[in-house]
Amino acid sequence: MLKEILDLLELIIRKTPKTKTEFLANEDVRDATALRIQAVGEHVRSLSEKFREDHPELPWHQAIAMRNIIAHEYGNIDYEIVFEVITGGDMDKFKTQVQDILKV
Repeated sequence: MLKEILDLLELIIRKTPKTKTEFLANEDVRDATALRIQAVGEHVRSLSEKFREDHPELPWHQAIAMRNIIAHEYGNIDYEIVFEVITGGDMDKFKTQVQDILKV
């Protein structure tokens, strides 16, 4: 499950345009990004509670919360916030933390 999370995080980071304007202007990119973030949250939810408790430094709660917003409030997604999460270092940090667990 962690390998799938890592693959999705890498894909999200790699496929996100470098500028907010470009990201916001491309509906296909926004939709694909939202689905990938939703998939990350699904995988995180599949991890055991014990595993998540053993690794409290990772943003499990935030990943699940973003998944819930995308899945249940799709029309209310603030893509500016999504862009900031991806490009502001949070995704990179999450990716690095998962890599550390996987020892990649």
